[in-house]
Amino acid sequence: MQTEEIAYVGDRLDNDVLPARQAGPFTVFLIRGPWGFVHAQRPEASQANAKITGLKDLVAVLADRCKDRLVPSPRKICFQH
Repeated sequence: MQTEEIAYVGDRLDNDVLPARQAGPFTVFLIRGPWGFVHAQRPEASQANAKITGLKDLVAVLADRCKDRLVPSPRKICFQH
């Protein structure tokens, strides 16, 4: 699996979103729980590729990311930069 095929979801900037962003995957900041709300106030939150308030929102984020793209195989589901 290639880095660009990965979507990394996390509720902390320091342990999840920012390290993942540096590594290359599409990052989703989950704003829920105590750390999610605290970290959402930080300027670094804007570095996430997407922000959601619940996992149910993840489907829409990934569907939007995949719109207008052909899916060549089940393993490569639209995660190209």
